[in-house]
Amino acid sequence: MRAFRSEPAGYVAGLDATEREVLATVVADVAELLGADRFEATTAAARGADAPDESATRSLLGLRPLPAVVPAPVDPAVHRLLPDASDDDDELAAEFRRLTEGDLRRVKIDRLRVLWQALVGDAPDAPAVGHGAAPDDGEGTDLWVRREDAVDLAATLTDLRLVLADRLGVESEEDSDAIYEALDRRERGEQDPDRSAREVLQDEIREYLGSVFAALGWLQESLMAVLLEDLP
Repeated sequence: MRAFRSEPAGYVAGLDATEREVLATVVADVAELLGADRFEATTAAARGADAPDESATRSLLGLRPLPAVVPAPVDPAVHRLLPDASDDDDELAAEFRRLTEGDLRRVKIDRLRVLWQALVGDAPDAPAVGHGAAPDDGEGTDLWVRREDAVDLAATLTDLRLVLADRLGVESEEDSDAIYEALDRRERGEQDPDRSAREVLQDEIREYLGSVFAALGWLQESLMAVLLEDLP
């Protein structure tokens, strides 16, 4: 993985095939948590004349009657993505959720879909986030984002990390530091040799999620760095 850099076409980051596959899986999983159907690759023909008009579909969805009550998400990871508007006023929080949650879910899912399409090479002809050959080194296919869409990508990376943080039990800076320390111990080969098979499996799953959490954080930091460099 190579950090985002500024190019004439936008901002470009280097991801190899395995990294793109891992991130695409996480993106699709988070979209499903938000209520999306499983993302699937489409062909150009499928995006053609026979495909339903997306704007019309959204308009119809927007005209559906609002339910009387929209309960807060049960899954704590989804609750992090769709937090309560107020911790003190339950009635205000419920009404705000009723009026805004549907649109917020759609916005987040749309952003996740754009990133997923870029990662699997299924982006439309003019994607907000795309994939293209690395301009300087030619090493495979890189992830790029137009300057005007970089903030949306940064927000999506935040959503992905919020879900992973919940699954990892990260509630504080100390919890986050512990994830990085565990990854460092793994790199140094300092795991306890007397762990049971169950403990080994649990550690491997946690290390896998921790690696993705750390990689997304590093990628997001590199994106924010180039955005700050381009400020007037």
